[in-house]
Parts: sequence; structure tokens; C-alpha cells
Amino acid sequence: MERHKLSEACASRGPRACRIARGLGRAWSGRIRRGVGTCGARWLACALPLLLAAGCAAAPTFQPLPALPSELNTVPQPPYVVAPPDRLFIHVQVAAKPAPEDYDIQPGDVLSLEVATAPGPGQLPSFASPQILVAPDGKIRIGQYGELKVAGRNLEEIERELKRLLKQHPDFRAVAPRIALQLAFLHDSIELLTGDRLVRPDGTLNLSPYGDVFVQGLTLPQVRESVRKQILEKRPDLVPRLESSDELYIDVEVTGFNSQVVYVQQEVTAPQILPLTGKETVLDAIVRAGSATELAERNDVYLVRVDPFDESAETMILPVYLRDIIEQGDTATNYQLRPGDRIVVPPRHIIALQRFAAPFLQFADSIATTGLLYQQLIFNFIRGPNPVSRSQTVPIGS
Repeated sequence: MERHKLSEACASRGPRACRIARGLGRAWSGRIRRGVGTCGARWLACALPLLLAAGCAAAPTFQPLPALPSELNTVPQPPYVVAPPDRLFIHVQVAAKPAPEDYDIQPGDVLSLEVATAPGPGQLPSFASPQILVAPDGKIRIGQYGELKVAGRNLEEIERELKRLLKQHPDFRAVAPRIALQLAFLHDSIELLTGDRLVRPDGTLNLSPYGDVFVQGLTLPQVRESVRKQILEKRPDLVPRLESSDELYIDVEVTGFNSQVVYVQQEVTAPQILPLTGKETVLDAIVRAGSATELAERNDVYLVRVDPFDESAETMILPVYLRDIIEQGDTATNYQLRPGDRIVVPPRHIIALQRFAAPFLQFADSIATTGLLYQQLIFNFIRGPNPVSRSQTVPIGS
């Protein structure tokens, strides 16, 4: 009766899983019968296929394919929200407002300079520096192109002299240089803070010597405003200067995208957590994880999508046809990733079945081994001690 019930439950799991499980069960039934007897062997032979079929039926339920951003139709990511353990570059400077066009450069001023060998947006500059300090002797250093005296000259005069200097270099003998020159800061600017800062686990950022500021959950413009309030709270002496002529220049950039990540799991060369920095897709993440292994079922990959910013949002399970993406160029399921996505690359069905069945087979093997030892022990007990062999001699006087 029990066997009939278990067989019906096994059949309900699906014909393929049932056939595989029954075959494994029959293969082990003989060995189990020798160890635990006919009754126990029948029970285990029926229960084992049920357990194996249950493992085969543990596949995720996919939702209908929605129209989501993918490889060929990516969309901009929402504004970056800062969270631990991100790293931010903070630069705070009190800068004078722009000087008149005929302003003569003085020692201590800061220039911004870019030099390229040819015009064009794709041309890489031969020399570029957003901040070149005018030395006390009135000169600036322009990399491999030498020095140029700029003090007492306005920007137009400096650009003309700079072209003459560059014409003497082999890079610009046949090509006219393209020069972008600006006055970044006046000599009376004050640098208050600069450098990388780590967002602590409590969501604060160290602005030493100006204290701490809470930045978790803020976008970059909101972080700039929070830093501005913190600086002015600790340096009230700057308020009159800012009200009269100067500006408080604050630059905030993310240098370590550590909080918004995606997960790549199971049958890849190096399962890992990957930072999300742009418009990465599922294929990008799998390649960065070392690609799928030979044991992977490439067209059974799936993406688990949760919204880390909305706990009430429904979890989505989306199929990813990795083999079609790679071999046929079908990008429909090469989704653009979002923070918190989990990419699961499952093993092939037979590998999954073997891994699932291994502990049960090991348990059955231990039962069979124990049963055989128990039978041998009873047999030895019934047979009694070995009789003295006729060939043995009895000592005299015994």
C-alpha cells in the first residue's frame, strides 16, 4: 500500500524525472535488500525515487517576458544613491568669481590647459591638466614641452606665446596645436578639503577637520549641499566672503561603486559580487565572472530581480537564454542589469540530479553496509567459536 502511494507521488513529478529516479531506485534495491531485509528494501526503493523526483522538480517558475531594457535598448540608470561602503572624492575650495577678460595672470593663480595635435572630439590630448599652478617666478610647466612665463599677461597673450613654444616641438611642426586655456582659480582662492573618503557603515562621511556628515540615501547633488552646510557651519568666517564676491566650489564624484552590485552564482568560473557602474548586461556580468563552465545548462539561466529601494515591490524571475545570446546573437533576454540583480547559472539536469541524490545514496549505502555487518555478527554468534581442528595437538598433561 505504501509503495503504491509513493509510486503515485513519484509519477506526479513528471515522466522524465520519474523514469530516472525509478532506475536509480531499482539499481540500489538489491544492495539495500541484502543489508536491511526485504521490507526495508521495498520502503527505501520507493522512497528514494520520490526524493530524487522532488529534487528534479525544484526549478523556478518564470514570469511572462516583459518589455525590459536589454542590450540594444538600454536606458540611463536612475540617479546614483550613495550608501556604504562607497568611496567618494570630495574637493572643496573657496574660489574667486571670474576675473575680467583683460586680467593679467599673477603668481598663485591656477590655470586649466589642454593641448592636442589636431582638432576633433575624439582626439586624445597630448597634454592636459585641469590645474596648473603659476609658480612664484611667474612660470608654468607644460609637461614635455617645457616652461612658459605667464605672469603679467592675459589669457590671449599666453595662448599666442604658447603656440610659439609648441611650434618648436616635433609634435607640432606639421600640425597646428589645438589649445584650450582657462583661468581656473585666482591666487587668493583657498582649498579647504580634498581627497577620497569612505562612506562608513553608519552612513556618515568624515570631512575632517570639519566633522562628519550623513550621506546615506542621498544623490550626488544632495551630498554637495550637505557638505556645503557642514563646511559653513564649522567655518562661519567664510560667510561674509561668499556673500560679497567669492564662491564655494564643491566637487563630489564616486570613485568606488561598492554599494550597488549584482550577484553571479553557481556554474560560472568565479562566482562573485560585481559593482554596477553603467549599462552592464547579463552577458557582461557572466563574462566578468569568468563565463559559464562546461557543466552549466546555458539556456536555463535565470535572473532574479529585486528592488533594493522598494521592499513592497514584487520579485521577478526572468529566463535568460544564454546559448541563444552567444551563438545566435539573440539579445531579447540579455537584460540591462539593475542594482541587486541575481544571475543564476544552474548546472545541467543530470549534474543537478547527481548532486541532489548523493546524500541519499550515501545514506542508503551506509544502511546497507551496517546491515551486512549486523548479519555477519549474528551469523558468527549462532555458529559459535571455531572448533579445535583435528590437525591441532593437545599438550601433554592438559
